[in-house]
Amino acid sequence: MPEPDSIDALMRELRRFREELPKWADALTGQEARGESEGGSVRASCNASGDVTRVEFAGYFLQAAGASRVEAAILGALQDAQAAAERLVTDHQEKLSFMGQPVGQVLSGKRSLSDLLGTPPSTQRSEEDR
Repeated sequence: MPEPDSIDALMRELRRFREELPKWADALTGQEARGESEGGSVRASCNASGDVTRVEFAGYFLQAAGASRVEAAILGALQDAQAAAERLVTDHQEKLSFMGQPVGQVLSGKRSLSDLLGTPPSTQRSEEDR
């Protein structure tokens, strides 16, 4: 069974995480992921949710490429940007892990503190009791 000091320390740490969580969310929301295709001739940007925020074209590419090539380049840039956004989210989730469990799930109630600490030995049933 954990010592009272370690439970108090854990609770302080969880409170600190709860206070810091909005800052992490704001930092993630403000980040923009970028992707490109055709050697940078087409660039796309999206937010962490994968919503497209910008598409840019090099003037020479629009003049020189046919419609199907432009469409393929746009699609490639968008897919690249969305993959970069997924990596941003994954990186933030890894930073927000606590003892192997996502802190957001604990603080939102999807997981309980007992999920982090396990079942106390005094409440575990032996094989014979089952």
